Amino acid sequence: MVAGGRQKLFSKPPNLNTNEIKIIVDGLNKPPFMCHLSMVEFDDKAPLELLELVNKVFSDLDKVHASVDM
Repeated sequence: MVAGGRQKLFSKPPNLNTNEIKIIVDGLNKPPFMCHLSMVEFDDKAPLELLELVNKVFSDLDKVHASVDM
């Protein structure tokens, strides 16, 4: 927490269990995303890298999001 009771925007990603990571990585490695990630690579990503990955997923689903500059 920071002053005023507000949370930091980029503190740390949530703790996911192995099964949750496997489900996410399996989905990201299938079309249309084709991220070629291992579970370890996904788990080691920093918060900003995860946000970039979410942006990639959104842009793959709808090209309107492709113009967002991270």
